[in-house]
Amino acid sequence: MSADAPPRTEAVSSPWDLTRRRFARHRLGLAAFFLLVVLYALALGCEFFAPTTRNWRNLAYSYCPPQPIHFSLRDGLYVHRMQRYDDPVTFARHYTVDERGRVPLGFLVRGEPYRLWNLVPLARHFFGVNRDALRKTPLFRRAVDILRTCEDLRHANVFDEAAKTQPKNHFTVGI
Repeated sequence: MSADAPPRTEAVSSPWDLTRRRFARHRLGLAAFFLLVVLYALALGCEFFAPTTRNWRNLAYSYCPPQPIHFSLRDGLYVHRMQRYDDPVTFARHYTVDERGRVPLGFLVRGEPYRLWNLVPLARHFFGVNRDALRKTPLFRRAVDILRTCEDLRHANVFDEAAKTQPKNHFTVGI
């Protein structure tokens, strides 16, 4: 080795530096490393990224299947409402999609209050039901859905004759 030749970097580098260089050339290893970093970040902020708190329960829809998320320019992100039907013979729960009703979704929405890392009180969630947009839905649009359902049931002969002969301008709606 001549005196004026530069020293090789492998001879001067520490074992950690050599390991880092070799790992940087491994593409699958780098992809797995960044995926692991993302998963750990999600685990650290799990209260924020969850749409509800761990104590939230809706037992009426406990076995409801996942719903596909839809997008439209008029309504934004939404899911269709689900209606539960209990079969009186088999006692099985069936869920049907009610395409007339839409539940608006959003990012950074106000939801149930929680404590991040059991220290910081917060009420914002990364993703969830946009309750502000749900409240802005006019009551008459929701009432029209209820009245339309009542009319569909009346025409399907679900009610007895006494209910059918009541005046058409008299409704009792329980909300």
